[in-house]
Parts: sequence; structure tokens; C-alpha cells
Amino acid sequence: MRICSLHFKDEDYKGYSKGQWKSGLKSFYLKNDAVPSLNLPVVVVEDTSKRSLRLTNRNLLKSVVCAGPSGISTSNEDCIELPISEENIAPRPDEIEAAEILMEELQPKNRNFKFSEVAVQVNTSRMKTICELIDCDSKLNSLTGLPSLKLLDEIVIVVASKQIRTGRLTTKEKIMLCFCKLKTNLTYVILSMLFGVTSQTCKNIVFNTIPILASILKNCIKFPASSEIQKNMPICFKGFESTRIILDCTEIIIQKPKCLCCRIRCYSQYKSNNTIKFMTGVSPGGLITYVSKCYGGRTSDKAIFEQSGLIKQLEMSKDAIMVDKGF
Repeated sequence: MRICSLHFKDEDYKGYSKGQWKSGLKSFYLKNDAVPSLNLPVVVVEDTSKRSLRLTNRNLLKSVVCAGPSGISTSNEDCIELPISEENIAPRPDEIEAAEILMEELQPKNRNFKFSEVAVQVNTSRMKTICELIDCDSKLNSLTGLPSLKLLDEIVIVVASKQIRTGRLTTKEKIMLCFCKLKTNLTYVILSMLFGVTSQTCKNIVFNTIPILASILKNCIKFPASSEIQKNMPICFKGFESTRIILDCTEIIIQKPKCLCCRIRCYSQYKSNNTIKFMTGVSPGGLITYVSKCYGGRTSDKAIFEQSGLIKQLEMSKDAIMVDKGF
């Protein structure tokens, strides 16, 4: 691999033989397996025009220093022999004027600008949490499903009496997080960003708060009397005024159990997955009036209805039950 080429004239061989020159050129050849270096010296070619300009400026500066009071430039020897006095070193009026013009050009145009530490300070206020942003009933209903802030405050008071450990979040924030998970089914990662905690903390809060809420709110599910249901019968139930309750079974997919017997009981042919099943009853007005115990996904709807004992709470001659086709 050849990295350069040299061209010599005939007079360059003077005093040397061509063999010596050829032997000297061997240093400019590399082996086939050699890798040339990338850190070669960079030759900077100086611009002759800039060099001449600096030389002119230097000469002009010498002429200004060596100029006398009359403004006539003297020779270099006369300049050295001049006595040092205020008259010899005093600048000319035109030089003073040129210097003032130059200083005005170098000054910033906005001369009224003032540097102050107070002016550059940034006032960063604390960001509001998701609980502080919810200030009306409509926002609360959209996020958690609770109808009013007053009901939320009542639930907080009851839960606070049973829950001793608080942690980073307050009791109100924990309840809102739990209801938000039940209403919107957001992932724990999104809930952690909304409430300012880790995703594992959100998961632990939901798992620990749901049993407490279930023990408190299960007393709110009551089976109303037939006369009360007739007073709140919707118009769309015209012709079905004897309906007392509407039943349906709901399945929820769960994690695959480790126990083989539990895995067999929880496997659902309809969902093709491991599920749990429970039966819910709703009045014609839309109020939840019954929730059964939890069963495995393999249990049929008929078996859950027979074991619930709901038929004993109905009047045989008056009340009717509305179910879907598969029930």
C-alpha cells in the first residue's frame, strides 16, 4: 500500500546514486496487512491575506505611537529617542472620536436592561394531586362512580375507624384509588402516576382496602318489599309489572390456581379460562338487591340459584323473576 509519491528533478540526485534514492523511498511503503493511522498531523495553511492584514495593522500601530504632537510620523530611531512626556503620548482628537464611535458600536442596543437575581427566579408552585382536582360531584362520579362528595366523606369516616395503618396516602386517597380501579379498570402503572406512588403500592392498597369496603357496604344491599318495587316500576316494564327481581350470573377471570382440585372447579367451558362466578339480582328500577356467594366457574347457573335460597323470599302467587335465555 503506497501512501505518497515523490517527484525529484535531475539535480536532486546530485551526490547520490539512484539506488540510494530508491532505498530511501522504501520508508514510504506499508505492508499489505498494515493499517494506516488516522491521527496524521493536519497541516494548517495560513491565509496570506490575513497575515498581510496583521502586518499592516502592526505597522499602523507603530506609526501612531511614534507620531508627534503635529501628527507627523517619525522614523523608528527618532521614536526611540523621543523623551517620554504627556504631549508625546497624548492621542489625537480624531483618534479619540474614532474610539468613542467604536465603543458605542460595541455596547448592547438595549441599554435599559438590568441584571437582577430577582428577575431570573422561577416560582414553581406545588402540583395538585388527583384528589385535589376533584372538586365537584360530576368529576367524582366520572372517576370513581360515587354519586356525591358527601357520601365519600361518610365512607372515609367509617373506614378510618377500622383501618389503623395509613402509609403515604391518606384514607380518602386510598378509597378513591380503590373505587377508581373498580370503575375504570386502569392499570396499576397509570394509577401510580395519578396518585404519586409506586405500582406495587397501588396493588397493595387495592387488595387491602376492598375487604374493608366489602364489610362496610354489604349492609347497603337490601331486598326491598314488593310494594316498594311497584312504586318505582319503570314505564318500559309495562306488561311485566309482576317482576320482582332480575337475575344474572357474572364470571370474572382469575389467575390459574396451583391446586389441581381448585383448577378443575374454577375452569369455565364458556370462557375457556379459570373464572369465579356469582349471581346478582337487580330490581326493575336498577337497584342491586341481591349478591350471592362466590362459586367456581364450573358451577352452573341452576346450581347457584338452587343453593342461594332466593326463592324462599318471593311470594309464589305475585312475584316473578326475569332471567336471560341461557339461565
